[in-house]
Amino acid sequence: MGELFQIELNLRKTISECKIGQREQFLTLVDGRVAGMYVVRLVSDVPVGIPITSPNLSGYIARPWRGSGIATFVMQKQLETVDNNFYGIAHTTIRPENTPSLTLARKNGLIETGQFHNGRLVFAYSSE
Repeated sequence: MGELFQIELNLRKTISECKIGQREQFLTLVDGRVAGMYVVRLVSDVPVGIPITSPNLSGYIARPWRGSGIATFVMQKQLETVDNNFYGIAHTTIRPENTPSLTLARKNGLIETGQFHNGRLVFAYSSE
C-alpha cells in the first residue's frame, strides 16, 4: 500500500508543477492494479543546452513489477507521445547510481549529453 501512496504523491506533485495543457501522464496498470506511472511534460527548469520546448520524461514502476519489462514498454509509449505531440524531442535526467534507468534510456535511443543538472545525468532524445 505504501507504493500506491508514493505514486499518488508523485502524481499530485507532477500535476502541480506542469503547465496546463502541456503535459501527458498515464497510469500503468497490470491486471487492474496500478504498477506505475509515466509523464511527458514541459518544465521550466530545463538543463543548459536543451531546448525549452523539449519535454521532460519521467516515470515510476512499483517494486513488484520492476525488472518485468514494463519500464521498456513505458519508455516506448513515452517516445511515441513525444513523436506525436512534442515535435520529436525530449530529455530526461537520471541519478548516476540508477543503473536500471541509465540502461533503459541508452537502450531506447536517448543520448547522454555529458552534462549534469541538479546532480543528475542529462539525456536527450530526438526522433530525427
